[in-house]
Order: sequence, then C-alpha cells, then structure tokens
Amino acid sequence: MADLQDQREGLLAGDHLAEEEEEEQQQHLGGAAAEAPQGSKHLGSEQAGGDEEPASPPPEPERSLLSRAGSITGLPQRAPPPRQSSLFAFCAKTSAWFTGTLLLGVLLSIGLVVLVLPPPGQGGIPSCRSGAALTVLPPGLASSSGSNGSSLQHIVVWSGRGQSGAMYRGVYTFNLSSLSWQKLKDKGWGQQQQQPEGQQQQPQQQPGGSRREAQWLAAPSQPSRAQQHTQSWRQRWQQRRRPHPPPPPLPAARWQSGAVPVAGLGMLVHGGDAPRSSGKGKQPPSSNSTGDAWLLRLPELRWQQGCACQLSADTGECVASPEAPTPSPRRAHSLVSYQDEDGTPALLLFGGRRGDGLLLNDVWKGTLSMTGNSSCQFGINWTLLHDPQAGQGGGPAPLPRKGHVAAMQGSSRMVIHGGRSDVYGSFTDVWAFSLDDGRWEPLPPARAVQPAPREHHGAALYQGQLFIFGGRYGSGSASWPIGDRWLFNLDTREWRQLPIRGLSPLPRFLFSSTQYSPAGGGPDQFVVFGGETGGECRLNDVWRLGLGTLHWEQLSAPVFATLHCRQLYG
Repeated sequence: MADLQDQREGLLAGDHLAEEEEEEQQQHLGGAAAEAPQGSKHLGSEQAGGDEEPASPPPEPERSLLSRAGSITGLPQRAPPPRQSSLFAFCAKTSAWFTGTLLLGVLLSIGLVVLVLPPPGQGGIPSCRSGAALTVLPPGLASSSGSNGSSLQHIVVWSGRGQSGAMYRGVYTFNLSSLSWQKLKDKGWGQQQQQPEGQQQQPQQQPGGSRREAQWLAAPSQPSRAQQHTQSWRQRWQQRRRPHPPPPPLPAARWQSGAVPVAGLGMLVHGGDAPRSSGKGKQPPSSNSTGDAWLLRLPELRWQQGCACQLSADTGECVASPEAPTPSPRRAHSLVSYQDEDGTPALLLFGGRRGDGLLLNDVWKGTLSMTGNSSCQFGINWTLLHDPQAGQGGGPAPLPRKGHVAAMQGSSRMVIHGGRSDVYGSFTDVWAFSLDDGRWEPLPPARAVQPAPREHHGAALYQGQLFIFGGRYGSGSASWPIGDRWLFNLDTREWRQLPIRGLSPLPRFLFSSTQYSPAGGGPDQFVVFGGETGGECRLNDVWRLGLGTLHWEQLSAPVFATLHCRQLYG
C-alpha cells in the first residue's frame, strides 16, 4: 500500500509540472508577440481594418479530474507483503541476542585465560611449585641429560605441588653451564630391550665346522615378493594379538618428601604426601602419606623401586621380606645420606608427620643393597636407632616435629634445626645425633642472639658451620615467609646473621635445596629452587650460593603462574 500511495503522489506531481510548463509556454508566446515591430503591427491593422479588435489566445484545454484519477487507479495493484507472525519475530530476536551474548562470553573467557594463565614454558621450564625433590648430577654423568661435556653438572627436579594444588610429574634437568632447562619423561627400570624386528640372530657355530659353513647352513632361502608380503602381514597380525608387557612401575607424584643424593647411584626419594582423589566431584584430593622408596638411577635417569629387606644369616645378603621393619609412612621429615664405615651407602631418617596426623621424633638408619628381585630393584635394610615414644634409646631427645632441616657432619653425626609442633609452635633449637652411642645432644646457643623460629627452610653444613636460609615463621593465617641467612658455629655454638649484599632470593618456604661440590673444585655450593612466597605465590627460579663467599647468584628468573603474583613481584 505504501508503494501505491507513492506512485499516485508521483503522478500528481507530474501533472502539476506539465501545467506549469504550458503556462510558461503561453507567456513566452505572448511576450514574443509584444516584441514584434511596430510596422508589422500597423500593416496588419491596415489590412484588417482599423475597427477590428486584436485576436485572443486559444482557450486552454480542460483536464478532467476523473481522467487523472482514472490514470492513477488504472495502475496494476501490488499485493501487500505477508505479515510475519509475532512468535516468529520473537524467536528470531531471542536467538540473535543469545548468539551475541554467547560470542561475547567466549571472547571474555579467552581474554581472562590469557591474562590469568602463565605464558607457555620455553625450553621445558618447570611450572611454579613447592616441595619438589632436587639433587645435582655428579660430574661425568651429565651426558645422559643432553650434554657432551663430562665436567658439566645438572640440577634434577622432580614432582612437587603447583599453584592450583595439582601434583606434577616428569623429570627436569637444569644445565649449570648453559643455564637452560630440559624436560624428560618419567621412565621406569624395565626389562632389557628386545631385539629389533628384522634383525636376525647370529648363528651359533657348530662344533667341528667353520663359522662360514654355519652361516651358510643357517641362511634361509630368499622368499619371493608375495611370500615376503604374506609373512610381513602375518607378523603384524601376530604382534597386534600378542599381549603387550605391562609398563614398568613409576613413583606417584608427591611433595614434602625426603630426597637426598646417593653417591654413585642417583637421587633417592622416600615418603611424602601423594594426594589421591576422593572421587566425590569437586572435593579436593585427600592427603596420603607414603612410605615407599624410589631411586632415580644414574646415568640412565630411570626409576628403580625399593623394598625393605633383611640380612640373611646364611649368605649375608639383604633379602626382601614383608616382615622387615620399616619406618611408618610420613611426610615433612628429614633424610640425609652418608657412607658408613664399610663404604656402603646409608641413610638417616628423622621425624615428620604420620598419615593420621601424629608427629614423630624417631631415628632410622637404612643401609642400601643393590641386590634386587622380581618386585624391586634394590633393598633397604632399616634399623630403628632411637624412638622415645616407643621406649627405644635413652637420654634427652628433641620434641616430635615436622618441617625441620638436617645435615651430616662427617659420617657419624647428624645435626638438625628448627621445625614445628602443633602444641609448642615453631622451634629454633639445634640438636646433634651421634651414631657412635645412639644418643641425642642439645646444642644451646652461647649467646642470646639466635634466628627466629621457623619451618620448611633449607640448610647446609660446611667447615663446621651450619648455614640456614628462609623458612616460614608463625602458623596459619598469622604466618609469613622469611628470607634471612644465619650461620651457627658448632664449636663455639654462636649464631651470626649474614648481611644482605647484592641480589638475594625472595623470602620463601617449602623450597627445594641441596649442597654439592662443583666439578672444577672450590668451595661447596648451595642451590635453591622454587618454593612459596607471600601472597600464596609459588616460584620456579634457581639461585646458587657459594658457601665460601656467601654471595647469591641468580641462575633462572621466576615465571609466575598467575596475574596476581606477576603484579606483586613483577
């Protein structure tokens, strides 16, 4: 209808314009007649007579309004467009609004993910974590980590708890020369590799004949191409139907475990918290203290599973037995390694928190035996040396605790510091356990100057002085990380705080640390990796301290896991 009305208005406007053109033409003719010469007018008047009147213009033809209306109504009528249903229009608008809202939500989600999640790791950088296991590869064994030099050393990091609470797997190595990370896959200590397909076994030489004759007798006739195709198809079919051997066992991901380097063997990991899913939707995984032992064997960097064993009275070998005494499953305990008087690798374990929450203060000695069996690749002969709660041993003893540090002084004395108890809070006391008489000795400071009580810190013992760094002070919401450094002289029993000079790591706790001797000689080094700092931000940086110069050196910068942590610490 709107189009028909527009056409009618157009026709009326056209008629109006035609009338105006005719009027303008009449006016033009009248003006031309007025401008004629006076002689022609006089001549015309004389011929026509003086009494005749001038001729009038012809009348304008009449235009009928009916014919105009008829010309308008004679146009072809167009059918009006069909009216859309109100329900259909509502559905179309609703779907368009929903689609736009969905696309906007997806774009906002992608933007938040890009801002919140950490940038992708470069060169296999491990994610931020705390409570990881750490050791340093000795010189000559770094070639398995991708290095060609025998004098290079690598840091090895395994497992730990991430920013979101997830447990990480995988082995990471850090080259102390090129300062680069490399990620390796967890590999178990499986059976010997089978002979590759298509590689024929060497024929055994028969007695009384030459090797060439034996090869000629053992060499089969060359099959045709069709026979080769049939044989290859049958071999592939048989391999598919053949059951694959089970994969070798691997340790469960964990944190707060005891990890120490064992000379000539690798990194030994014992216990820790390996959370397991409760299977009830979104509930966080429950704590699960473990008591197993694993050895990351060098130079293959493959895991070997250990088991408890007992010395046989007949052969003197350590035989695996389910009845052998073992420490109870625990986490946040201390573990040190040394070599006993026979040169056998040995361990000393102290304290920690049991799976049911009970704090411990027992001392266990473990002697390693590399004679394995079908269920494990090495054995540990555990012996309980001191346990006041079980009535084992005498004399004073440190209170039950967790989160303390321990270091070996020689091969006959273990020194511990700090830790925390649920009843008495954090400690700052120093104790020494003697392997000669199996007794504890308190080492009170000679002066009142001493560090603040702490837990989950790091320690190293060098030239008769106990070095401690970092830790957590307080408990619960009223706790915070600390980053000071202290030296305790075991002879004079005096504490000395070290001033901060130059670069220094962020205050942290639950980090991984170890002491090692550099390949080129010189004073021992103290390495720190990861941990947790303020704002519940976890780290993945690497720092090294020379125990001779007591100066820090940053080897790797942190890559924070969340935008909140990046805003706090850059």
